[in-house]
Amino acid sequence: MSPLPRRRVGRLLGAGIAVLGALLFVLFALAMLKRGALDSAVVCFLVAGFLLAVAALALLPASPARSMAGVSPPQPGAAASASADLVELMRSTDAVTIEILRGKLVANGIAAEIEGQHTSRMLGYLPVVPQRLMVPLSDLALCSQILAEEDKLN
Repeated sequence: MSPLPRRRVGRLLGAGIAVLGALLFVLFALAMLKRGALDSAVVCFLVAGFLLAVAALALLPASPARSMAGVSPPQPGAAASASADLVELMRSTDAVTIEILRGKLVANGIAAEIEGQHTSRMLGYLPVVPQRLMVPLSDLALCSQILAEEDKLN
C-alpha cells in the first residue's frame, strides 16, 4: 500500500481537527442550554456548524481549478512539472511578503506556490497561521540564490 500524498494527509488531519472542534462546541452549547444561556448556545451551535462545513470542504476531492488557485503557470523552460516534489522555501505570517517573493520567483521561471494562503484569509490574516512558500525541489538552490540577491538589494 503506497503512502498518502502529503496534501491529502494534511486535508484529512484538518478535517479531523475541525470535527473535533465542532464536537467540543456542541458540548459547550449543550452546557449553555442547561444553564439557560440561549444566546451563547446559539453561537456555539453556529460555530459547530461552520467547523463541520470546513471539514466537509477539506474532504472534497481536489479539482484542477481548486488545486491550482493562486499558482501561476510555469514559464517555458521551467524545470518544474505538475508532479514535482514541493519543498518549503520559507514560512511567514506576512501575506504581502510571501506574495512578493512568489511573484519574483515566478518572474524567474520558477513555479512557486503558497500553501496556507486561504486559511490565513479565512481567519482575517491573523498572525497565527503562517503561509508557506513552496517551490520544486529541483529549483531550491536557484530560489535560495534569487532570494539572497534580493536580500542584498534591500
